[in-house]
Amino acid sequence: MVKQMSEKLNREFVGVDFNFSQYIQDNMEEAVSGVKGENSIKIFGRDLNELERLSKSVKTELSGVRGVADPASFNLLGQPNLIVQIDRAKTARYGFSISDINSVVQAAIGGQEVSKVYEGEMIFALTVRLAPEYRRDVDAIRAIPVALPNSDPKSPTAYIRLGDLGEIKLVSGAAYIYRENSQRFIPLKYSVRDRDLGSTVVEAQERVQKTFRSPGLFARMVGRIRRAG
Repeated sequence: MVKQMSEKLNREFVGVDFNFSQYIQDNMEEAVSGVKGENSIKIFGRDLNELERLSKSVKTELSGVRGVADPASFNLLGQPNLIVQIDRAKTARYGFSISDINSVVQAAIGGQEVSKVYEGEMIFALTVRLAPEYRRDVDAIRAIPVALPNSDPKSPTAYIRLGDLGEIKLVSGAAYIYRENSQRFIPLKYSVRDRDLGSTVVEAQERVQKTFRSPGLFARMVGRIRRAG
């Protein structure tokens, strides 16, 4: 049944890695290892790009071990991030503080709670923010107006574009960062079928150690190949 489901899922969803386990077993394994998989490998390091590259190499080695099924690495990168880098000199020139600009960004894009709505025993936050057309893309966000400080209530309020106060760009960043004991790592998962767990893990350790000899990172990683439970 697992083989039939795996073949159909891989045919219908190209590029997606699947894992098959019992429901309670899966919860226990995840609680112990922090990884959603029957068995796990953790590669520790600081550079997320390097961790992803290494995880794909280790996955390739695992695929060649007899008994290893459904090996998969986790993707850390690929999340689009909107970066608003405020120029402190420019903001100071116009009389703004960084917290002023943060408040504008929060209210315009994320929304700002202005009141509470009560319906019987239920309480809802009433939040306002700019209409979608004023925050739909990077150019629209750059054009968000920021009111200049005005000490004279009789004079009209002047505005400056948010993009004139710093750099606003869309970059690809981390979708999730795994940590253990305050150290970054990337996990891999795999299952073992048609072979005993002990000899499979030993062969996986030997193959990975033989392929990746020099970096100190791998010495730690090899020792972390273990059963999730």
